[in-house]
Amino acid sequence: MKNVVSSILFFALFLVFACQPATSNTEETTEETATEEVATEEPTATLASGEGFSTQLLEGGIPSPRKEMTGTIGDVKITVNYGSPSVKGRTIWGELVGYDKVWRSGANAATTIEFSQDVKVEGKALKAGKYVLLMMPSEESVEVMFVNDMEQNAFNFDKKKLTLGVKVMPTLLEESVEELQYTIANDAVVLQWEKWSIPFKVTK
Repeated sequence: MKNVVSSILFFALFLVFACQPATSNTEETTEETATEEVATEEPTATLASGEGFSTQLLEGGIPSPRKEMTGTIGDVKITVNYGSPSVKGRTIWGELVGYDKVWRSGANAATTIEFSQDVKVEGKALKAGKYVLLMMPSEESVEVMFVNDMEQNAFNFDKKKLTLGVKVMPTLLEESVEELQYTIANDAVVLQWEKWSIPFKVTK
């Protein structure tokens, strides 16, 4: 009889200790799931906003995060989708971004810009729609180029496919902008990076 009681007690203790690790694993799994949910929510955060525009993070955790600036000029909705590189102490204009060379106006995949209505850019007509946005900086001016072929980029640019090109004058900023950004100011779409500000005026 004593042997039977001892066996029952031993078996009961075995069950108590055997169940404890399973409870711990369940708690760890719950914590990991919560962390993943937070991570998936981060890209929807609004990074910056101003009068007439806001910028959201589309893809973080990469060297040049993917962002999207959405804004309006008059009743025209404008959306710019771009990779946002950082200065990181480098000389940008004339070195990292070479003069008189086609540049993708951002990083990684092509920068795109979309207009909800027909517009004029620096006084020149441009139909509503989505375009690849390219630029060609020089020491004194920047050519801003719109291409309606989504396969085009700085590496394979075919000038025959250029929809519109306009020349604008960059201005110098007092303080360096670390992360490349697009904004809307004074009826213009503006690219700012390091100490350059590159605006192109948009009207109906």
